[in-house]
Amino acid sequence: MAKNPEMAKERRRLWRENSKISTKAYRLKAKYGLTLEQYHEMLLAQNNRCAICKTDTPMGHGKVFVVDHCHATNKVRQLLCVHCNAGLGHFKDSPWILEAAANYLRQHGKQP
Repeated sequence: MAKNPEMAKERRRLWRENSKISTKAYRLKAKYGLTLEQYHEMLLAQNNRCAICKTDTPMGHGKVFVVDHCHATNKVRQLLCVHCNAGLGHFKDSPWILEAAANYLRQHGKQP
């Protein structure tokens, strides 16, 4: 048993926090070639908002904005909320399909 349980608890909390940060940094670098600093610069340039819907609430696992990238070239685009990123994926990153969906909603959807 620890002599100072509060200090031990704080050490465990710091270890978990640092572990999450280093894991995120590793994944960003491995998957997208981005550093954690570059991610934060992108987020700041976007005013801490999704590049599409402009929400400041990213939602999803970890509640962070996700890196959107072209699956064909792996080129990083911008940071998106989970919903917008999934939407692009469901529409196969096709502007033609997205436009067809927008036209469909204009014809059959709720009027503003």
